[in-house]
This record gives sequence, C-alpha cells and structure tokens, in this order.
Amino acid sequence: MKTTYRFEIYPNQYQPTEMSLSENKLTEWFTKYCNIKFDKLFKANYFLLESNEPIPEIDTYAKTILTDSVTEVLFSSESKNLDMISYLGKRGFSNPVLCDISFKPGVTDNSAHAVLEAFKLIPDLKKYELNVASGECYFMQATADLADADYEKFTYEKLANQLLQKVTIQRKDAIQTNARMQAPKIVEVIATSLEATTIDLNQDEQSLLKLNTDNCWALSLEEIYFVRDYFKTLDCNPTDVEMEVIAQSWSEHCKHKIFASHIEYSEGELPSHMRKLGHFEVNSLFKTFIRGATEKIKADRNLPWLVSIFHDNAGIVRFDKNVDVCIKVETHNSPSALDPYGGALTGILGVNRDILGCGQGAKPIANTNVFCLAEDSFFKENNIKLHSKLKNPDRIAEGVHLGVQDGGNKSGIPTVNGAFVYDHDFVGKPLVFCGTVGVLPQTEHNQSTAEKRQKAGDYIVMSGGKIGKDGIHGATFSSMELNENAPASVVQIGDPITQKRLGDFLIEARRLDLFSSVTDNGAGGLSSSVGEMATYTNGAIVELDRAPTKYPGLSPFELMVSESQERMTFAVPKEKIHQFLQLSEKRNVLSTVIGEFTNQGQLLVRYQGKTVADLNLHFLHESLKPMQLKAHIDTSSIEASKASHWLKGKIKEAAKPASVKEQLLSLLSSANIRSHEHLVRRYDHEVKAATLVKPFTGTKEIGRHAPTDAGVIWLYPHGGEQDNAISISCGIAPQVSQYDAYEMAIHALDEAVRNSVCVGADPTEMVLVDNYCWPDPITSKKNPDGAHKLAQLVRTSKAIYDLSTDYGMPFVSGKDSMKNDFMADDVKISVQPTLLVTAMGRVRSLSHITTSEAKASGDLVYLMGPDQLTDFKKQLELYKSLHKAITLGFVKSAHDVSEGGLAVSLTEKIMATTLGMQIDTTLDLFKESAGRIVVTTEKAKQKEFEALFTSDLTFLGTVTASAQLEIKNKLIVTNAESLNAYRIKAKGDVVPQARQGVN
Repeated sequence: MKTTYRFEIYPNQYQPTEMSLSENKLTEWFTKYCNIKFDKLFKANYFLLESNEPIPEIDTYAKTILTDSVTEVLFSSESKNLDMISYLGKRGFSNPVLCDISFKPGVTDNSAHAVLEAFKLIPDLKKYELNVASGECYFMQATADLADADYEKFTYEKLANQLLQKVTIQRKDAIQTNARMQAPKIVEVIATSLEATTIDLNQDEQSLLKLNTDNCWALSLEEIYFVRDYFKTLDCNPTDVEMEVIAQSWSEHCKHKIFASHIEYSEGELPSHMRKLGHFEVNSLFKTFIRGATEKIKADRNLPWLVSIFHDNAGIVRFDKNVDVCIKVETHNSPSALDPYGGALTGILGVNRDILGCGQGAKPIANTNVFCLAEDSFFKENNIKLHSKLKNPDRIAEGVHLGVQDGGNKSGIPTVNGAFVYDHDFVGKPLVFCGTVGVLPQTEHNQSTAEKRQKAGDYIVMSGGKIGKDGIHGATFSSMELNENAPASVVQIGDPITQKRLGDFLIEARRLDLFSSVTDNGAGGLSSSVGEMATYTNGAIVELDRAPTKYPGLSPFELMVSESQERMTFAVPKEKIHQFLQLSEKRNVLSTVIGEFTNQGQLLVRYQGKTVADLNLHFLHESLKPMQLKAHIDTSSIEASKASHWLKGKIKEAAKPASVKEQLLSLLSSANIRSHEHLVRRYDHEVKAATLVKPFTGTKEIGRHAPTDAGVIWLYPHGGEQDNAISISCGIAPQVSQYDAYEMAIHALDEAVRNSVCVGADPTEMVLVDNYCWPDPITSKKNPDGAHKLAQLVRTSKAIYDLSTDYGMPFVSGKDSMKNDFMADDVKISVQPTLLVTAMGRVRSLSHITTSEAKASGDLVYLMGPDQLTDFKKQLELYKSLHKAITLGFVKSAHDVSEGGLAVSLTEKIMATTLGMQIDTTLDLFKESAGRIVVTTEKAKQKEFEALFTSDLTFLGTVTASAQLEIKNKLIVTNAESLNAYRIKAKGDVVPQARQGVN
C-alpha cells in the first residue's frame, strides 16, 4: 500500500519575521489590482513524497534534500509536535487563512522532478518506488473579513492558473488541527480512453461544424468535405487518429495556407501618403515575396554563404571559416494568452529545439525575445473595463517575461537582444516572439552537417520527455482566434533542465555519428516530426504503444499529436541503435524506438497491433489546393477599419506637452521608449562568455544604462575564427500599420538592418528572418473586414520584397501567425498587423565593434540618412559607406533614430555618460522616419569621414563636457533629468514570483 508524506519548508525561528521583498510586492499588487489589503502574508513551499511502502527515518532524508539546516526548518506529516498556530503567531498572525496551491493531475511539475531525482540519488532509497509533487502555501491575513470564495478568486487572479492549478482554502481551525497533513495524497491522472474510433463525416453541415469545434480541428467546411470525399474513394471512414493528423498537418500554424493561397489584390483611391501598388495576382505570398526575394538575391549576388534556407528548422549561413551559424524566430501567442508563464517558457524552449534539430544538430548560443503587450494603467486611466475572460495585462507581462527568463537562464543560453512594445490592442492576445542563434561545424565525419540523411530502414527514436495530455491541439488551437472555449489541454509547461540534458546528449551523439537525422517534436508532436521526416524517405511505420507516457490512459490520437515538451525525434541506422541507446542511458535521457522509416508512400500508425491510421503522404502533404482569396484596400476600407475599432470613442485625448523639454521627457518615460532594464537585467547576458555587446552600455562613472542597438556574439568561444563575430538585431513598428502596412514593413526591416550596421556588421553579409503576426485576414460573417486585413498582408509582403532585394539581404527563415484575435460575446480585439524582422550580420573584426554612447568631448555629431526613406538602393550605399567608415576607425559611436525621433536618439547617446551635446539644427526633433543614424567622429578625421559620403550626411554639432543636451544654444535637458525619465519603471511593476504557474 502506498504511503505519502507532506514536507513543508519554512524559515527557522531565528530568521526575520517581517515580510520579504517579494511578499511585500504581493501585498502591493493585491491592493492595487484587487482592492484587498493584507497586514500579513507569508509563503512556504511544500512537497508530497509518495512511496510504495513506508520509509524509515524519512524526515532525516527530507531535511537533507529540502532544507538549509542554518536558515530553514522542515515541518512534515511525520512531525509529532507540529504547532503552526504558534509558529505563525511569532510572525504576527492572529487569524491566518491558508491558500494551498497544487498542480492539477498531469501538469508538468519541474520542482517535483528535481526533488525526485535528488531522492533517487540516496543509496538507501533506491529500492523504493517514489513519486513527488510540489505546491505552495500562502498564509494570509486580510484587514477585512473575506469569504473563502474571495480568497479563491484573488488567488487565481495572481498566484495560480485555473487551467493548471487547484486552490484550497483553509481557516484557522483547519490550520491548527493540521488538516492538510492528514492523509496527504498525490492526485493522479484518471484516463480510460485507449481505443481509436472512426468518425462518420457523412453528416449535414451543422453536424460537421460541431465536430470541427468539439475536436478543435480548425478545418474549414470545404476542407472537411475534401477529407470526406477522399475517404469515400477508400470506401471507409477516417479514424480519430487520421483526422487529428490531417488537422495538424493542414492547420494554419503548420501549413501556412494563407501565405500559400492565390490572392487577387486590388486597390481603390488611397490617401496621398500611401504607395500605390496597382492591381495584381499573387500565387503564394511566401513563394513570390519571401522565398522569391531570397532566390532573386542569391541569383543576382551569387552568394556562397547561403547554406540552407526555408526547408529546415532554421536557416543556415556561413559567416565563418570554421563553423556555420543558424537562426530561427518563433511565436507563442495563443498559449501565452492562456498561461503566460507556460506559453512563453515553451516558446523559448521550442525555438531552442528548432536549433537543436537544425541540420544534424546545432548548439544554441544566444536567445532573443520581443514582447508586444498592453498595460493595465491605460485602461484604468481611460476608465475602460476589460472583458471578464481577459487576464490582467500586467499579469500577462509578468508571466511571459518570467517564462522566457527561466527558459533561457536555466538552459545556459545568453539573452542578447529584444524589445518591449506596448499597445492597447495587445490586450486580447499578447505577441511573444522568441529567437535562437546556433552554431554547428561545417562538416563532420566527412559529411555536411547541414543535410538530413535519414533513409528507409532507419529506426524512429523518440528522446527526451514523456508524452502527456498537455499540449494536445496546440497547433490547431494556434490556428484559431482566442475565445472562452479554449481547452485546458493546449497548455504546456516546459522543463529547461530536462531540455538542457537532451540538448547536450544530442550534440554528443552527433559528434559520435550515432544518427542520420533529427528534428524537434514541435507543433503536432509525433504527427509533425515523424510526418515531416517521412517525406524524405517516403514512408514511416509508428508503433504508438511503445511511446513512453507520463501516466496511463492516453488514447492513440493523444499519443500522436500531443506537444508535451522536451522531445526530439531521431532517425537512427539499425547498426548504431545499441550505441545510441547506451549513450542515452549514460546521459540520463530517455530514448525509445517507436517505429521505422519506410519507402512505401504511407504514414502507417499502429497501436497494440492494430492499424489506427494509414495515410498517403501525397494526400497528407501535397493534395490540399490553395485557397482563392481577394484582397482590397481603399480609403473607405481604411476608414471602416478605424470606425469599427473596439475602443473607438473610449480613449481620452492626452494633453500635449507645452515645450520641447516636456515633450522629450514625456517620450523618454513613455512605454515604448523608457528603460526596461529592471526586466532585461534578469536575463543572463554573460553565460558562455561570448557576448561582446550587451543590451545596455555607458561609461563606468554612470553605469550601463543606455540602450545598445544590437547584440554582438564572439564566434571564437564557439569554435569560430578568433577575430570574428555576429550581430543580432530586430526591428518592429506595429503602430505604423494604422497608417500603412507597407511603411510599417519598411520601418521594421530597415530598423533591424540599421541596428546591426550601427554595431559594426557588414551590410553585404547580412541575413533576415521574418515573423508575421496578423489579425484574421479571411472574410466571414464574424470578420467582415478580412479583405482589408489581407490587403495589408499583401502590402507588407511586397514592401519587404522591395526593400530586401534592393538591399541584397536574403531571408533565411521565418514564420507567420494568423488569427491573432480575441472573441467573446460581442467583443472582438484584433492585434495591429505586426511584422518583426530579425537581422544577423557578420562583424568581420572585433575592432569594428561600435557602441551607441558618445565617447569624448570635442567629437563631431552627424545625422546620416534621408528625411524620408524612398530610394532603397541609395540607402544601401549609405550603409556601405558607414560600414567603411567604421572599419577605417572614423566612427566613435553610432545609434539609430527610431521611436521618439532625433531628440530621443541624441539624448540616449549621452544619458549614460558624463558628456553632453551642442546641436544646431532646424530639423523636426521628433520625426520617426526610417533610415537615419546619429554618429560621432573625431574632429581630426572630419575630412576623411565626410569624403566617404556623397549625400544624406548632415552636420549637427559637437560632443561637450557639459552633461546636457543643448539645441540652438538652448538647454533642452540634463543627463540626470533624461536618465531619470528614461528609468521610470512600468506603472505597477511587480517583481515576478520565480516559479511555475505565475502568468
């Protein structure tokens, strides 16, 4: 009979009894957001340990593993004299209430996994069958009398996620009798569905639509008819496994149907500021404008350093003589809306796995992230009550940041670049972009490491975590708008420690030549990974009952499409399988043979000897016909889109600053410009010791507080050349979409390029990654302006084609996320059409690295770039000239002009120094046009510097020792004032709780 123990960890009686910093922050949060005041709040962690039989002296082992004997004390269900009321009394509690938070069955519990491993390391305990669960106790004492329902409500509001966790409320009497300690039990998943079923598609339209919604297929009615007709030719009905595999493979998230569609684009009368594109047809935006741009550039420039583009998990380029570099950026928007912490954590871990699964396996060396968020203060200031189904936007911000922080830091990967973007339209769905850069040797075992080499007869091996119900329907759910019917099973929690172990094993196995191909189990799980790998060999057989599971009772379709994290799929030659599994066991990574690749043209899936899916690969991947869509934009569609905005008439008009100084200080403290250092510093930028340019810079006297333009990673510590580095930068400007999506794309792409050029990257050796996040662009009854949003998508794609081809900078990877809308009742909130462009450039020498801050009094200040960016080829020549000036040592500092315009750029160049500037210009100080950079150079090199530029170079003034910005002999702002305004934290900023489940 199983025995379960409960262990609670508390500070011992010699520790301070006042609330900690995080507990004080929590009370402030509850006061601000819930209007509840606490005079006492105290948190403790606990663990449940389950054993197949009683363990003698278990408290001794638990104390060793769970507590610091100097600072902590252990209370357990085995304790004979447990007096919590007395203990809490010493902390000032007179009437405590306990909010006990535990994970629901089946939710990934990382703390428990770590503790279980620790217990298993003790020799005396190896004979026991053990299981562990973790939880948290919050002892609270409110100033007012509250009902249990009130405590439960605000606990879910801040401390727990109702999809993942259970909250139990206990009063003083229950605490005194130690009710929670009596008969503790780990709740297990109860699942009984073990059979595949057939699905009758010969039903009426409404019944089919209900099936579609109930099963989260995210298929159109036409696609369901197409499937039905196909199976009629086979004289059978599809199984639920077949339907799930089809739905995953055809999901917008995986198939990118909108980008592959045939579009008729038309435009009517447009405002004068918008570029006229005319009428045309597009057969696939991706093939025409993205891959098409890269193919044109590759042909025009004959680029030998483009190694692998668009057909692998990441793009691979050769910016070094020794190693290749790969890059990928992903989005995790829908999961982050439901569980911000878990969604963002799985986002960063998922894109890490994209790098691990690139070619024959690359090593992640740097992370990036960009968050598009809303702020609670905006809605309060405008007296706007949010829909009850929406999470508090500040809580979303806390959760997504902590998720990416935990994922990167615990994986030992530095975070080197990113951005925060705030807008009220992101309250429906936050946008969470996560990127990773990796390296791999150019050749290994006399073969290219960029190539997949699986062949028929290779074993299919799943390595890493086990399969559970978490992450089922993730791919299809991400292809739908967010609504109140979102299933709990789409939520996942990543485990960075397990993934780090898996990644290290993968790299070691690659070096030993133990597999022929690898890919990650991303969206769609085995359905996606095996389904895609099978296209290389033209077939696969999967034995689902061999797959290891977190608990019994998963049905075949759940095993096939679950996106449970930390898993990779390998193709392993039969003669190497013993050595592969042996290394896996040695490195404590679970690996299981679950099938074999074939050349029969079918994806055959079996469960307990029965065939549960038998799908023709051509039907699965090639038979779906492109959608036929119409896109139209004109003045009336633009006005109609503005008129239907969900906040129309609700936003108060902000008072205009009275002076240049007030306007500048207001901008420096605004959400999209102010410093986010208090958040960014929580990322580890230093791990791996190769980050040469970090997110902040400045002189030693002030400290590093001014923003840099891009991250720079030294390649030598990663096997590259000694005097070689790469830049990583980004550009994003969703706010420009309301004026013109074409210009939005120009701003985003040019900003990414400009930022990399500023730190010393060569514009002739630079590649791009595109990431689209769009509201639903398909016209329907619930989405009447779909044609307008589709036209914006076309204009954006045409813009990046025009600019990238003139710049000669190819796209090597990308991703799109459609239907970023929230819908509930009569409320529809759509994100602004958003394009993130990430640039990676080669910095040919460490001596070329340039940072943003002014360096010395007496240096000259120049603005380079046009008033309006229209001549793209001319702009490229400007960037080439700037790069030449950097390589010749003429440029002391460089910083782009973006949000806030020239005045903000000038201020950022001096705010983290003891220097100032005297500027003499009549230019618009706050214009945000693309393509402009502020640079400084030594006076002694003025002639040589100016001789490199034929146009678009404007002398502005000089760097001074005055620590203030003066324009036309007028004091605009001092460094202290500007830095203080820039450092203003987000309103309501709260230090996130470092644990799972916070969102």
